[in-house]
Amino acid sequence: MIRLWLAAEGWDFTGERELLAWLSREAAKESLSGEIHLILVDDAEIERLNRSYLGHEGATDVMAFPLEEGEPVTDPGEEGTSFPAGEVYVSLERAAEQAREYGVTLSEEVARLALHGVLHLAGWSDEDAADREAMRRREDEGLHRAGAADSLPWVAVPPHVKEEKE
Repeated sequence: MIRLWLAAEGWDFTGERELLAWLSREAAKESLSGEIHLILVDDAEIERLNRSYLGHEGATDVMAFPLEEGEPVTDPGEEGTSFPAGEVYVSLERAAEQAREYGVTLSEEVARLALHGVLHLAGWSDEDAADREAMRRREDEGLHRAGAADSLPWVAVPPHVKEEKE
């Protein structure tokens, strides 16, 4: 099961159910089980995490933290018990910048980064060029299963876009 938290002030996100269903199917293809928390944050938060946990300065696009199996996580609304698999943090600001740079939609870049984090939880590495290429191919396959980039059923809306519509 994957749960989503939006922790970036001023941003909106629609299509949560569809994104989480797709990401859950992709996690299952990797035999990844347990609860995954997908947290969409701003640059300030991901920079804080990057400095605190990895000792790196500056913001990054995605961070994944595998969690140890321990106490089961039980959701009163769900049957059964699961163990946490990990947390994936995606910077919406980095995603927006990269989407412009790569010529893709923000929805596609958020999805790619979320999947990238899930793949890290499943044991994928991107330490060298060959690993990065293999991971990129796997991300492309997953995005292909999600649908065309211009018709993904989820949308992240930056604060400045919301203000322009008002």
